[in-house]
Amino acid sequence: DEANYEQVLVLEDDMLVSPDYLQVSLNLLAWARANYRDIVSQTDVISKLFESAITTAQRAIANLPKKEKTMTDQARIAQGHLDRFLAANPNVMTTGTAAEKKSVADTMAGIAKIKENIATLPSIKTENEKTITDSQSGLAKNTAEVVSVKAQLVKACK
Repeated sequence: DEANYEQVLVLEDDMLVSPDYLQVSLNLLAWARANYRDIVSQTDVISKLFESAITTAQRAIANLPKKEKTMTDQARIAQGHLDRFLAANPNVMTTGTAAEKKSVADTMAGIAKIKENIATLPSIKTENEKTITDSQSGLAKNTAEVVSVKAQLVKACK
């Protein structure tokens, strides 16, 4: 460091080296530096993808109660409107116009669909929890691979 050399190659005094040893060592060092940087940048991208998947799934889980409340409110309001309409028109399904019958049927189908969507929320939560678990596992594996590659490169360059 004090002599400001760019590189130093330390050889044991009892080593016998071939004429190509220095060039092979420098080529290996250049390869390791180039590939090490590439590995780090690739694993950084992979890590960010795993972290993004974790964050997205956590947000989805956090939003489920609000989503459930919104859908429950929609179903309740629609059911209230339907109940009031049916109370005011008790024979609509037998004596009503085709448009009135269709409107009642569509409203009932819409309420059923909302309730069906509410029933799927637990499975959506489970899917997102699995995404989090899988992504955390992938992130840990990716990190372990980076550590392993770094160790291999350090060992190879010694």
